[in-house]
Amino acid sequence: MTPSRVLVTGARGFIGKRLVEALLRRGYEVHGITSSPPAAIGETGIHWHEADLLDPVVSLPRLMEGIGARGLVHLAWYVAHGKYWEAPENYAWQDRSLELLRAFRQAGGERALCAGTCAEYDYGVEGPYREDRTPVNPRTIYGACKDRLHRGAREIPGLSLCWARLFHLYGPGELPTRLWPKIHGALASGQGFTLQWPNRRRAFLHVADAAEALSGLLGSAFQGAVNVGSPETTTLGDLALAIARRLGREGLLRFEEPEGRGSEPLDLTPDLSLLFSNLAWKPRYSTTLGVEELVRTSLDSGGA
Repeated sequence: MTPSRVLVTGARGFIGKRLVEALLRRGYEVHGITSSPPAAIGETGIHWHEADLLDPVVSLPRLMEGIGARGLVHLAWYVAHGKYWEAPENYAWQDRSLELLRAFRQAGGERALCAGTCAEYDYGVEGPYREDRTPVNPRTIYGACKDRLHRGAREIPGLSLCWARLFHLYGPGELPTRLWPKIHGALASGQGFTLQWPNRRRAFLHVADAAEALSGLLGSAFQGAVNVGSPETTTLGDLALAIARRLGREGLLRFEEPEGRGSEPLDLTPDLSLLFSNLAWKPRYSTTLGVEELVRTSLDSGGA
């Protein structure tokens, strides 16, 4: 099932911008929803519709009827860094998102792909996390609301649903407070940087690779939950060392291993067997290439 007209929520966000590019390359007619006047955006190739999805005055059935998309990629959510884990805004997005999916289906929509999260899994379990083996037991409001949306969406009659559980994205456009740019920014400016939990293992996926995977999943026949992450894993310490070595600032890096386990598992990585068995996709970016891009992009923009 490959819909030709696709609506993307969150199309101006960190993932959304790259996803729109990937969908356009695949020949989709892409529509987006924005709370800003479309004329002020200036981006080409996408059909904009002005609406605030959280505004109860906005009729979602009328909006979906007017757009007439047969495919939907739902990325929009509350994602304020450092706040979204326990923010009450998650509840509003959970409820409104379910309304959106129902209105989409009632308007003739067929195929929906939603951004889930690895935070839906039970962090009391060590990875790799596998969809049919690892318990779903979120420890945060964010993860719980995503899980409840997934459960509700599965009950919508006739909707072909793919639920993509995303693992640890990085890349151009990240906020400077996120891990990769935070390490780089401190070291590049000559400050010392102390990294906690250096032995934690993660699978960092470049946002461009994530966008290609999501666009491929949208056009596939796969239904259900699927992990989307990198097959390459690394410890936080090795990542920080790679950035420090590229900058020649190893002496400014310090590691700190707090007592106790912390709120996250040592190994928070995905089993990607299900993804690879349903999608002919391979990431282009390794950790090494990602670090090179991080440093080069900073230099090109006039950074230290």
